[in-house]
Amino acid sequence: MRLQRAIAKVLPPGVQVVSGQTVAGELSSAVDHELSFISTALLIFAFIALFVGAFTILNTFTITVGQRTRELALLRVVGASRRQIFGSVLGEAAVTGLVASLIGLGLGVVAALGLRALLWRSGSSCPRRRS
Repeated sequence: MRLQRAIAKVLPPGVQVVSGQTVAGELSSAVDHELSFISTALLIFAFIALFVGAFTILNTFTITVGQRTRELALLRVVGASRRQIFGSVLGEAAVTGLVASLIGLGLGVVAALGLRALLWRSGSSCPRRRS
């Protein structure tokens, strides 16, 4: 504080003396503001990807059930109830979704670790989110 006042006395009028911490804080907040736009855009793309993925999965299972109509009808003829058939189709969808989710989660973690390693090798660092 004393040093700032001493420097301010030497400088011409209209020049402001600030500490390095103040400048670093201002730059950090400016970068955070700029990155918030990117975070919002990525979040929007994530919601779009989620919608498209859900729509694709719905269409896939509709086609699968449509192609298996004869098989499902045969199960009804031999004594399976509607509830059993619905349960088997729902169970198959749940198992497929669980396995695909676990594979996707694993691949996402591997991709994130790979990108972090790539950034580290290039001399950059991955910024950590402040909570």
